[in-house]
Order: sequence, then structure tokens, then C-alpha cells
Amino acid sequence: MNPTPAPAARRPGTFTRLLAIIAGLAAIAGVSAIWAGLTAFLRDPCAWMSLVTALDAALLLRLAGFPPGRERAAFGIAITALTLLAAGYLYATTAIGMLMGMLPSESVWLMRPGLAWLYVKGHADWLDALWVVAGLVLAWKTTR
Repeated sequence: MNPTPAPAARRPGTFTRLLAIIAGLAAIAGVSAIWAGLTAFLRDPCAWMSLVTALDAALLLRLAGFPPGRERAAFGIAITALTLLAAGYLYATTAIGMLMGMLPSESVWLMRPGLAWLYVKGHADWLDALWVVAGLVLAWKTTR
């Protein structure tokens, strides 16, 4: 009795990688905008959105036809991390801009990343950090 060999792992092609990058950029822009809107409305960092970000990244990579494996997990974690950075920047610029009487569309172009990081660091607590870590772990689990 000859056992059947295991199927070879599928490697993503150039088109699949390009589609995943485009889907990732769309996810980063869309989810970070929604996240910033929630933070402005609720006046809270809404760090629980990192879980939504991770699930969104996993869904988009699966819809793009990216085969499971380490590369898809790396893409999912990268999409989640970049969305966290973009949402944090938008959160800070929106909050500081509103305090100065500016619209979010005005303040986003005027603030430097260093000030945004200082604002986020000063307004986030240990529970927000826990949500962020949970989102990154969920991204790894759901995209591999």
C-alpha cells in the first residue's frame, strides 16, 4: 500500500501578491477612517477595533486568493499593524484638531507624527495596549 504524497504547498503568484497589496491598502484606508470616526464620535481610543482590523485583514486576504501559510500571516499582521498606526495618527489629529477648532480634514495635514505619537501615548492605557496585542495575535491566528 503506497501512501499518497501530501500536496505541494501552493505559492502565491505575482498577481495574487499584487491583489493582496491593493486589498491591504484599501483595508488600511477604510478601517482606519472608520476607526477615526468612532474615536471622534465616542471620544475614546476604541482600541477594540484592532480585533475588527485583524478579521478584516484575514477576510480580504482570503478573498484575494492568497494561499495559507507564513507569507499570508505576515501580510495579515502587516495590514493590521499599519492600520493601527494610521488609525492612531488619525485619532490624534482629529482630537487635537477639534480642540483647536479645526475640521479633521484640516488638522490631518498639519500634524507631525511625533506629536500624534505623544498624544496617543498620553491617552492610551494598559487596556488599550492589551486590545492592540489581542488584535495582532488574532491577525496571526486568522491569516496563517
